[in-house]
Amino acid sequence: MPTNSKVVTFVVFAVLLGGTLIWSQQRHQGGGGGGAGARAPARSSPAPAARPAPSGPPRTYSAPPSPGRNAAGTQHPGGFGNQTAGGGQWQSRGGAQPPSQAGQQHQLPTMGRQQAEGRRAEAPRVAPSPSGRQAPGWTGERGRVRSAGRVAPDFSTPSLRVEARNGVFGRMDERGQITSIHGQGMTIYHGAEGGRTIVAQREDHARLVTWGTGRGFVERPIMRGERPYIERTYVAGGRSWARVYRGGYYHGLLFYRYVPPVVFAPGFYSWAYRPWRTRVFFSWGWGPWFGAYGYYFWPYPYYLDASMWLTDYAISQQLQDAYDSGYYAGSYAPAAGTYAALTPELKQAIADEVKTQLAQQANAQGVAANADVVPDALNPNIRTFVVSTALTEQLPTGAECSLSPGDVLTRIDDTPTSDQQVRVMVSSSQANDCPSGSQLMMKVQDLQDMQNTFHERIQDGLDELSNTQGKNGIPSGPAANPTPLAEGNAQPDPDAAAELQQERDSAKQVEQDVRDAVPVPLD
Repeated sequence: MPTNSKVVTFVVFAVLLGGTLIWSQQRHQGGGGGGAGARAPARSSPAPAARPAPSGPPRTYSAPPSPGRNAAGTQHPGGFGNQTAGGGQWQSRGGAQPPSQAGQQHQLPTMGRQQAEGRRAEAPRVAPSPSGRQAPGWTGERGRVRSAGRVAPDFSTPSLRVEARNGVFGRMDERGQITSIHGQGMTIYHGAEGGRTIVAQREDHARLVTWGTGRGFVERPIMRGERPYIERTYVAGGRSWARVYRGGYYHGLLFYRYVPPVVFAPGFYSWAYRPWRTRVFFSWGWGPWFGAYGYYFWPYPYYLDASMWLTDYAISQQLQDAYDSGYYAGSYAPAAGTYAALTPELKQAIADEVKTQLAQQANAQGVAANADVVPDALNPNIRTFVVSTALTEQLPTGAECSLSPGDVLTRIDDTPTSDQQVRVMVSSSQANDCPSGSQLMMKVQDLQDMQNTFHERIQDGLDELSNTQGKNGIPSGPAANPTPLAEGNAQPDPDAAAELQQERDSAKQVEQDVRDAVPVPLD
């Protein structure tokens, strides 16, 4: 009897197991599973059609007869995005449309970037974000990557020129987003991840640069004796301060170099230049901006000398200001193929230039006031430049790409062209900026501005370091004894904030003119 009972039990178990396997297979294939727990089989979206290569010269659009309306008199949206209010989309080259994001569940690919321009990113693979949480909304390759409803740029497609009134024109990428606007003495750069920079050149030779909310500077050329200078007033956070730049001629061209407001004791510069006796572990205590840029920048684990500490200080200040100015558009970790993080080699190149600067200040207290030297932008010993404000540049493909504060460039050429440009290579870049490894023609003046801003950051870092000696792990050194330098001091312009606001108001109208000239959406 016990034997028969075992047999019956085995048969019942086999029947139940077989039924369960059959039901599971049918449910997996979508053939069964009614009731509350049943779900329809997942559908995979068809792959978008391949975009044909553009042929012929870039297309140019002109403003419609009635600004902001199509031929039928229907108002179209003023935004730059592909998606229109009625569900239509802008027509792009070749007729290809961005893929629909409805119902798609994306995974975060591993970090990294293809170095050569035009190469496709690797297939997505799951990886944790710097914050330890998966960042939804990113997948695929360049030109098909989405984040918070945005499609990453396809840099193989030339930008379109959009003609507006009064000689103003803009450039639009294949997503239907404006990348830059030019005209009426003004240039407006739109960052890939949010934010914009407005640069205005006035007839009185004053230059106004504004970004973010209430941030920017106004600079004016002046003469002190027989030497040209620029006095620049920065405005941010409701306060203002002044910087001074000394002019000098090189091959008949006028360049300006930053003059610090104070100089430190020679012994302090020597202490900052020499290696420290032990490894220094330093706690920065950074705020939310570091979580946003953790995919791109990470501080040294420890410091062997002040040049390493100053490098992290300068880069972190650049990224924090960018974050506060709105250049960072959301909380996510970017996809593979859309950025190139700062490498230890690049940071070392920056630290080496910091060390060279410290050596010059230790030996000669900076550049003599009557010396006309090679500008930093063309100095063969200076190759690495940290981007200080958002810019838009053109790739060899004809597409425009953006550079964000904190991106790093390497100058290739030493001799500028007739229009004062030199070739640079993008060494590291943030999400959806110009691809790493791509080469651009950059204005010499832009490189000089980057280096001047970097010198300002190092000067601020030295001041911070002088107050941090003997604290938080920083070794003690000689007293800094800062001495004011009359040449590097000026009074802030009391009208700077109002002038910058006026420039932002003018830019709104210029941007609206370009929006009105954008081709109407196709149904």
